[in-house]
Amino acid sequence: MGNLDYKTLLNAFLALATIAAVSGALALLLKQDSTPGVEITLPTPTPPLESKVHVSGAVRFPGVYVFEENDRLEDVVNAAGGLLPDADVSVINLAARLRDEQSYHLQSLGETPSPNADAPSSPEDGLIDINSASADDLTALPGIGAVRASAIVAHREAHGPFSAIEDILDVDGIGLGTYREIRGLIRVIHP
Repeated sequence: MGNLDYKTLLNAFLALATIAAVSGALALLLKQDSTPGVEITLPTPTPPLESKVHVSGAVRFPGVYVFEENDRLEDVVNAAGGLLPDADVSVINLAARLRDEQSYHLQSLGETPSPNADAPSSPEDGLIDINSASADDLTALPGIGAVRASAIVAHREAHGPFSAIEDILDVDGIGLGTYREIRGLIRVIHP
């Protein structure tokens, strides 16, 4: 009989131990469920603003085209069906980076640019002539604010026209970094 009591006692102890273990596990699970978790909210992507340019002249399909950052004139010319056979490629800088809201007129052979107020600073190839552009026109260049634009005009008036685009490095406030940003966007027309 003593042996039977020992087995009964052992079974009762094992049953209590099992109940305690299950109760502890349940308590932990319930405690985890009641603890507020960290909510992670992913930002919703905002669509990039559309950048557009107008292309006219010696292209197959003139019109307004959407372009992406770092696209060049060559990219939008290809989107416009390519150059016509009579395009004057000697006055077109297909490597020029596109800028939002610009108009690019691609000349045909023998075509003379139409005279207008924008001609010196917004030529058909999209390049800005640093010898004739106003301070306002120069601020369209990356890295050129009102102060640097005024310095370019003042340097030009004090020292005469620039001989080459590299001469813009002589202007106070124009360093090599700025020059690298604008060198594909400027040109020098000798008066």
